[in-house]
Formats: sequence, C-alpha cells, structure tokens
Amino acid sequence: MSKATSMADIGDYLKVFSCTAVMLQPLITTVLRGSEITSTTILLATIFSFVKFTAPAFIFGIIYTVIRNNESCTLQDYPRFMKDSWHNLFIPTILWILVYLIIMPQVQQVNHYHGMVSFAWQFINGNAAPHLWYSVMMLQFIVLMPFFWWLARYINRNSRRALSIGIGALCFHVLWLLGYHILYSPENYLLDRIFISFFIYGVYGVITAKFASQVEYIFTKIWWACLIVIIFILYRNYLLLEHISLPTGLQAISYYRFDMTLYAFAVIVCLATLYIYQVQRQRQRILATIHYLAGYAYKAYLSNVFWLQIIWYLVQRLELFQSYLLLKVLLCWMLIWILSFTSAIIFSKLWGKAKLEVLGIKN
Repeated sequence: MSKATSMADIGDYLKVFSCTAVMLQPLITTVLRGSEITSTTILLATIFSFVKFTAPAFIFGIIYTVIRNNESCTLQDYPRFMKDSWHNLFIPTILWILVYLIIMPQVQQVNHYHGMVSFAWQFINGNAAPHLWYSVMMLQFIVLMPFFWWLARYINRNSRRALSIGIGALCFHVLWLLGYHILYSPENYLLDRIFISFFIYGVYGVITAKFASQVEYIFTKIWWACLIVIIFILYRNYLLLEHISLPTGLQAISYYRFDMTLYAFAVIVCLATLYIYQVQRQRQRILATIHYLAGYAYKAYLSNVFWLQIIWYLVQRLELFQSYLLLKVLLCWMLIWILSFTSAIIFSKLWGKAKLEVLGIKN
C-alpha cells in the first residue's frame, strides 16, 4: 500500500504530526513556569505527556521514508546522501543554533557560555535551546544511515530475519532502559542525546518499510487496541501529575520509561492507520499536503522556540487571554506552527536560490 501513492507515506505523516505536536512541549513548559497548580495546569501537563511520542515517531518516520525510497543504497551512495543531508539538515541546524546562542542566549539549558570554549560546547551539545537536544540525537541517525541500508538489504523481506532482528532490538532496548536508569544523573544528562535510546524505532522503521503491506494490514487490525493503550497511559500520567510539582515534575514523564515506549509505538500505529485510511479513501489533496509539509518539518521544528519567545512575549505584554489559559495556549500553538512552517518554507526557497546562483548547486 505504501507504493500506491507517490505523494505521501507513513513517514511523512509521522514527521508532520510529530513536528506539530512537539511545538506544544516548550510552550507548555513556559506556561507552567510560575503557574499555580490547578485542574487546568494538570490538564496541560497531561497534554505535555501526550507529546512524548514525537521523538520516537520522527525517527521511525525518517528511517522508514529513507529506506522506502532508497532501499538499494550502499556505502557508495553515502557521499551523495551526506551532501544532500548537509544542505537540508546540517546547515539549517547550524544556523539556528547560532541564532539561539547569539540572539536568544537566555534560552540556553544547563549552563550559559562565558567564552569561546563554552560557546563551542553549548554549540555541539544541544544546550543552545531546550529542543536542540533532539537535533543532536537525530543527526546521529543521518550519519549512521549506511547501517540501516545494510540492515534493509540483510532483511531483504526475509520474515525470519525480520522477526529475529525485531526481537533482538526489543531486548537491547529493554537492557538499555535498565542501564539508563542506573547510569543517569543530572551530571550525565548527555545520555539522552545518544542515538541508542531511540535505536529501536529506527530498526522497526526499516522492518516496516521492508514489509509494508503486511505491517500495514496488522496496523489496521490493532489500532483500536493501541488507542486503548494511549488512553490508559495518558490517564495514568494524569494521576501521577496530580501529586508532583510543576513544571519540574514534568521530568517524570520521560521517553525512557517502559510504558512510554509502549505509548510511542501505540501512537505510531494509530498515525500509520490514519495514513492507510486516507490512502484507501483516496484523499489525494490531504496526502499531497502532508507530503509537502513533511519536507519542511525538521526545519520548522528548529525555529519553533524562536517564535515561541516572540509570541509569548507579545501575548504577555498585551495581556491577552489572561483568564483563559487553554485558549491562550491554543492561540500561541497555532501561531507558532504557522510561523515555523512559513519561515521554513521561505528560508528553504531562499537557500535553494542562493545555492543555484552562488554555488551553482541544484536542489
């Protein structure tokens, strides 16, 4: 079924929905900072926990789409792949890190730079802004893409190999989570930027791409059970959040909990089923739109904290919706999404023209 349309695939849906949802995360953290604990703030904290599918889903989506479109790639294709990735992913990341460090240094995490050495350290470790830890982790998957190409060729639609690799990846993930909780401390915070934590989602993205029709059939049969899992875990998080301080207590809703791994996969199944449904109903316009937005999702993600800072400042300065916290969050979220994707599209087109006119490089 994935081959039925050239406009969008499961990976596109995962990237767009993940990018859209994750823009809530820094927004909710900002809103909860200094707010009293009420039923509304607990609801917002629960919505924050809902967003915790985004990094796994984005990694799953990236690997799925790359393997689906380039399943025969080998190490010989790596230079070309990295050249494209350098222009499409690495350069936007570098530029936005500089924007945050130079223009908005107040959004830095952990420590602030105080010289060239600490500036360089903040530049590479993902602390330039609250969301850039993910960029550090995600770009590791791009560098390691030859491994996933090899894995796709090794599986080669052999169901036994796929099953054994899937079980092996699951066992490795369980062991890693156990080790993570033993090793993690505030001083070892860089552990959450290592690709290993999200490795299982890349592996399962490969398997799904290689067995698309079979996996999609399974998804259409189990999506309702996954929806029950999602509701149950969100309710469990709601009960947990009632008894912890906010916003610091949001750290309890971690990607590195066993139930949140199950939650991430459940959301992936539901979003993939939405894609399957829209392919079956031939929703061509929606599929084309999602495919178009997916090409800018990562760049939009990079800018979302920049727009958050501006929008939140204006909303607070103008004292808009002071008595309607949920409405304020919804308004800010919509504006952040619009500005993030609009700026990503405009800057991408400008960069494309610059490459062509100055460097002679075609997209």
